[in-house]
Amino acid sequence: NKLKREDAFARLNLAKINQEWRSILRNIKCKELKEEVEAVEKTCTECIENKNAVIKRLLCDLDESEDLYSTMLHAHMERVEKIIRIHNDRVNFLMELYELDKKEVIENYEREMELYKSKKFELQKDLECVFYGLAEKARTDRIRNEEEHMLKKDELKNSVLHD
Repeated sequence: NKLKREDAFARLNLAKINQEWRSILRNIKCKELKEEVEAVEKTCTECIENKNAVIKRLLCDLDESEDLYSTMLHAHMERVEKIIRIHNDRVNFLMELYELDKKEVIENYEREMELYKSKKFELQKDLECVFYGLAEKARTDRIRNEEEHMLKKDELKNSVLHD
């Protein structure tokens, strides 16, 4: 009986020892897992901090780039506006020059047309005078020729009658 009891106590003690051993192993395993989780957490935290630092640097770079872009755009717009102003002034100058040249050409044309019209009128009067003179001369020549013809005719009649 004692042996049986001893054997039962031995099994019970062995079970307690095994349970205690498993508990110790579990505690060690929990401690190791806890340390591992803390190491992973620390690594993740450092990684997140590094990534946040990179993001902050990139944001600063982006802000600087935006400022630089804004400055360059402003300078570019000023240059473009200056070029537009210069070309507008040039176009206005050329338009004024064109208008002056056009006005001068029109005035020269009108002056020449007036001169041409006055010369035309004078030459037309001269031609009319020449025409009337020629017409008068032709009329007088015709009358004279008719008279000469009549005289010759009369002379021929007279010479035929006297013969």
